[in-house]
Amino acid sequence: MKILMKGLLFLATISVFVGMVSRVTLKPIFSIEANAFLRFAALCILFVIGLAALKLAEKQ
Repeated sequence: MKILMKGLLFLATISVFVGMVSRVTLKPIFSIEANAFLRFAALCILFVIGLAALKLAEKQ
């Protein structure tokens, strides 16, 4: 589970970076708008929060 969380955080970081570049240049990257990259990053972070909460609940 820890590897999945790190992988999702890595994907979120890359997606935020690509989304910011797309937003600054005002051009889609791979025909994907900046909003899609930023929403995907938010979804990845949401999954990481959920997995961390699940891991914390399993300890108790």
